[in-house]
Amino acid sequence: MWIRDMDRLFDWHNLSDNRKVRFAKMMFIDEAKIYWRDVEDCLEMRGKPPITDWIKIKQKLQEKYLPQSYRTKLLDQWNNIRQGNKSINEYITQFNDYMIRCAIRESEAMTLRRFCRGLNDDLRREVVFQSVSTLDQAYTLVKDYKLVIKNQWKNRQDSYSLLIRSQFRSNDSLLGAPPHRPNLSNSQLYKKDKGKRSC
Repeated sequence: MWIRDMDRLFDWHNLSDNRKVRFAKMMFIDEAKIYWRDVEDCLEMRGKPPITDWIKIKQKLQEKYLPQSYRTKLLDQWNNIRQGNKSINEYITQFNDYMIRCAIRESEAMTLRRFCRGLNDDLRREVVFQSVSTLDQAYTLVKDYKLVIKNQWKNRQDSYSLLIRSQFRSNDSLLGAPPHRPNLSNSQLYKKDKGKRSC
């Protein structure tokens, strides 16, 4: 989608809002160029200032080119995404993609609740437990949490493997020393067997 591509370009070049607007207007072609000229003419005739905010331009374009049913469906999809089997990085990427495409103005607390709703239970509990208040904090926490858990699990496995190896190296097994067996030769076993048969 054109708007999403523009957002990525603007983020990459770290443009100011004023430069975003000027660049976007320069990129309009064909019908979009005519539509935007009409919008600006309308504002001028009403004595209103031109739109100089990139977010407002995006809203105007979405009103014109995205039907309400599409936006509603997109919002429903955003509300229903779940981490499931996805890695945390894949989930964050998908969440951000929907956030950009939906272009909804809401409080950060509301967006954070949307994000947490889709997390797997262990991560959701951790975000609540740590009293995270911003989306960036939540992103950092869940990424770090997975690394910490992974390292703890690896360390625990390494410790367990070391313990098992050291126990088997000693003469005693986990069940204690093996019972003593007399060392009998084959001929002695044969004599014992023969003696039992004659009885």
